[in-house]
Amino acid sequence: MMREIKFRAWNKKEKFLDTAWSIDFEHGLVCHRAHNQSNLLDCELMQYIGLKDKNGREIYEGDIVDFTFFDFHDNSTNHKGVVKYRSGIYEIWKNNDSEFFESDGPFILNFTWLQTEEFEVIGNIYENPELLEEKTHDR
Repeated sequence: MMREIKFRAWNKKEKFLDTAWSIDFEHGLVCHRAHNQSNLLDCELMQYIGLKDKNGREIYEGDIVDFTFFDFHDNSTNHKGVVKYRSGIYEIWKNNDSEFFESDGPFILNFTWLQTEEFEVIGNIYENPELLEEKTHDR
């Protein structure tokens, strides 16, 4: 079974997330909504990664996910991060600028797809960037 190829777009100019986009490869890389066209330069495209979270919600690049990771000793740790595409694979980064969770690098979704019942989309980097902010505790 082939992975479904879908996109959504963040309209940078009008500040909204639109899932009713399509790509017309026959006429060049053009983004168009059902009711009007928009310049591709005004949009940030995000591709569906082919996985759904524990609630059945499709996961896209730029989504912020909350997840539990189990190591080889069945110890679990809870994390949240942003879905990114790099070097041909989807990864979860700690935030939009840093791939590192403590001393470890990103979580590679190719290795964690069996644990999709542990993933939950809680927002995205455009509408909910505060979800990735580090909380500091006053002493």
